[in-house]
Amino acid sequence: MIDTKTQEIVYNTTNTFWNEHVSNGAFREITQGKEIGHRIADYVDDRTTARLLLDPALTASFEYNNKGQKILRSMGDIWIQSNGIYNPVNIKTGIETDKSPNIVSLTKLLMRLLQHQIDSYYLLVVKFIKFQTQYQPNLYFFDLLDYLDFTNFDLGPGQIMLQEKKFYEHADSGQKPAKLSLPEKIDKCVVIMYDAYERLLHNRKTRIDNLTKQISKFKKANDFTVNQEGLFFHG
Repeated sequence: MIDTKTQEIVYNTTNTFWNEHVSNGAFREITQGKEIGHRIADYVDDRTTARLLLDPALTASFEYNNKGQKILRSMGDIWIQSNGIYNPVNIKTGIETDKSPNIVSLTKLLMRLLQHQIDSYYLLVVKFIKFQTQYQPNLYFFDLLDYLDFTNFDLGPGQIMLQEKKFYEHADSGQKPAKLSLPEKIDKCVVIMYDAYERLLHNRKTRIDNLTKQISKFKKANDFTVNQEGLFFHG
């Protein structure tokens, strides 16, 4: 995990950079028009990682494979060293949204934990709040494993999703997460996964049962003529 002092450096460095950068012409230009959140994602990611890599008070790196090639889809946008261990940090951004953004593959997260490669998974969230004509950054830096109660999970995409509104309300209230051991955090991840499996099985059974009823109704009607009333075609 990232120690308190290093967390403060990451937070303060990022906060200082974006408080200065919001008045930059390039940032102002990219925050004009619609779909701002999509446009600024890579912009904020690239500039935040670049700034953290340059900070002399931090030891930061990207993840590489055994051939020395940068892993483009690493679970960490940047990895911050603390107490001799590199910790994955996922950088997220947005403009006053209330969504459930994808964060990380639950399977990948669990495997890294179980293989003793990591013991934390940090989110560095840079939210931009608009005051009149000026945006201001609002930062959150935390270990996702401490806030699993503020996530959703769906087996379809296989991604843990952050419940933004619920999380921000909790974080802004100053409440601290419960202190859990690493095995307890892993257990919570497993419960989340099993719950999703049960919901998936239930939903699939419901769909199959409904389809079976429709098939039975179709056969009992003994009327197999085609009726295209309500359909529209243009030649």
